[in-house]
Amino acid sequence: MQGKTHIDDMVQSVRVVTPAGIIDTSRYPASGAGPDSKRLFIGSEGIFGFITSAWIQVQRIVKYKVSQTVNFNSFMEGVKAVQDISQSGIYPTNCRLIDPLESMAMGLSTSGSACLILGFESATIGNLSVFMNPLLEICKTHGGSWSYSYNNKDNKPESDWKGNFLEAPYYRDELMLRGVSVETFETCTTWSNFPNLYNKITQELNEAIIQLTGSPGIVTCRFTHVYPDGPAPYFTVGFKGLNDDHWNTLKKIASDILVANGGTITHHHAVGRDHASHFRQQSDAMYIDLLEHIKNKLDPYWVLNPEVLIKQNLQAKY
Repeated sequence: MQGKTHIDDMVQSVRVVTPAGIIDTSRYPASGAGPDSKRLFIGSEGIFGFITSAWIQVQRIVKYKVSQTVNFNSFMEGVKAVQDISQSGIYPTNCRLIDPLESMAMGLSTSGSACLILGFESATIGNLSVFMNPLLEICKTHGGSWSYSYNNKDNKPESDWKGNFLEAPYYRDELMLRGVSVETFETCTTWSNFPNLYNKITQELNEAIIQLTGSPGIVTCRFTHVYPDGPAPYFTVGFKGLNDDHWNTLKKIASDILVANGGTITHHHAVGRDHASHFRQQSDAMYIDLLEHIKNKLDPYWVLNPEVLIKQNLQAKY
């Protein structure tokens, strides 16, 4: 029922062309024979070699869908509900919690409530109510409410949200033409740590926006992914003006807060060069040293994506 959301969970094997030679990882549904070799290359962002072919799992085309939008009086009520859902043993295809401001901006709510979009999809199971109903009961215990039955196909707010979500990049361009900057960043953290991280991000960024621009801005949050041990929050930052230095300052403040307060520098946007320094900060020094050794073995002249993930240590002796 729940589709896999990480490509690395769907890859069985890869062929990698490196400056030192070609590597073919073994292809098994699962194996306990040592560290998983393909994981070394998936997510390495091209610093070790080029993935030229792969065996990837496919999934059957979805035939059946249900979805429900649940309203909560506060974002944190929704957070508690989503935590219980993530630990219930029932895994929805879609479990996206959106704070009140973003819910209103994206057409989900007009009442100032936080909104949770719950959805199930299946290629074979037609009666998805057996999965949806227990999760709605969880929502109800945390103050969740809804104004229509998910069996009703008409006028669903999540349909409006999906359209607005897909058009958001175009809205961003229009806002920039009117002198408003909108940028985003994302992370992942544990359930116990999320309230503290969320409060620090929203408070310090809102204060910094006023200091930089002289005007209030906005900082919104939604969950793009949830796991039994924590959510992946996605923050949107809006502020007056088109000064790149302002965003660079805000981005650094946010990145410093994430790494210092139990959040990863990125959940799904990758590291590249923008996040490389904070990736090194959140990683153990010995692990970075290990990556450098692997890089020197596979790409001794550092021609593949230099400065991505790791920096060449010119003082090192290998």
